[in-house]
Amino acid sequence: MNSAFRSAIPDLSLAAIGQLSGNSRLGFANRNPALHRGIEWSKSTLALGLLEWSGKTASGPAVAANNGSWLQNAWNYLKKVPVNLNVIVPVLGIAGPAVTITYLPQTNNLCVAPGVGASIGRNVGAGPLVLGNLANAKSITEGPSISVGAQALPIAGAQATGNQSGILGGPTVGIPGGSVTATYGICF
Repeated sequence: MNSAFRSAIPDLSLAAIGQLSGNSRLGFANRNPALHRGIEWSKSTLALGLLEWSGKTASGPAVAANNGSWLQNAWNYLKKVPVNLNVIVPVLGIAGPAVTITYLPQTNNLCVAPGVGASIGRNVGAGPLVLGNLANAKSITEGPSISVGAQALPIAGAQATGNQSGILGGPTVGIPGGSVTATYGICF
């Protein structure tokens, strides 16, 4: 460093102290004289459940797993989540009979829920149920339930269906508008 810019303030860091400058641990005692003790499991790693990979070291260059394209991964995921279809036939202005049909791939159930509904513009909507307690999907789609949906564009909408057992939701495609239904589901 140029002496014209040298600070008049002394360097008081631990590394500047003569006795500690050779110690990489800056004064902390270590019973093991080895330079490196190896990889140890930390409590935070165990708490996060990262035991599988946290202590492993790479012996060569990192290579990404070849699990297929993002489109294939998305399709594989969507084949495992419930799919919902909502139809309202507005015979009384904006209200009329409605039916919600839900396929549950995890349990291989088809649930049919007839009822009544109202819609403004939107009388058909369908999409996957990807939000909520998916493990409880059969209980949520069976029995009485309320469903709501909103569709901004034919390919951009949202849906939710629920009862006392929980709520499921997800994106939809359909006719732009909004809808609400009250149905009673039976699963086969």
